[in-house]
Amino acid sequence: MSFKKYLEKYKKLAAKPREFFRSIYSEDVIPAIKFYLFMIIAFSIMIIILSFITVKFDPARVIIGIVQLITNIIISFLTVIIFSALVYAGTLIYNKGKAEFGSIFKVLLYSLTIMLFYSALGVIIASGFEIYHPMSSLLSQINQANPNIIIQEVISDKIHVTRIAIILLILFISIIHFLTLATIGLSESHKLKRWRAFLSIITIPIILIILMIIALVLAVSGV
Repeated sequence: MSFKKYLEKYKKLAAKPREFFRSIYSEDVIPAIKFYLFMIIAFSIMIIILSFITVKFDPARVIIGIVQLITNIIISFLTVIIFSALVYAGTLIYNKGKAEFGSIFKVLLYSLTIMLFYSALGVIIASGFEIYHPMSSLLSQINQANPNIIIQEVISDKIHVTRIAIILLILFISIIHFLTLATIGLSESHKLKRWRAFLSIITIPIILIILMIIALVLAVSGV
């Protein structure tokens, strides 16, 4: 598939998710893996190039970038597999014991690619702020000075606070967009009502998060 076709497919996923997931209903998981790989590589290359805007070019950074790209691909695939297993368990609960792991894996692969766009957008905005009002020099002093003092300096600077707020907003929007796509995709692939599909996605992860928080609290309290 050409770059243009991948781009058209990506636009359709973002703008017309219901139509998109219906169009790939009978598709196997291989095209989804290829699409996911292509998007990771494309956006990672874009982010690496953007990173050179704010730092001096260094051939070593290119090698580091390639290693990070390979590492990101491996970690992201493992993450999707684990997350698919959690959603699979949730789907069994809300779909009367019926779930297809391959379909769930495919839906999540496609849905997660939307977060790559927001990651690139975040890097572009962060790079612009870094050029106009650098934060990296301030953060590099954390190991040499009291971290609390550095944090206070960041918080007291309106531009730094604005930068952090925008990045957090982008992160929040990306999560909402991902959940929207995943809910629609799961609803279409398993013929579930939207609320059931949504709960299938979030129930098990929320339970695990609560259990981890309880375990952490107990560990800290020495119980």
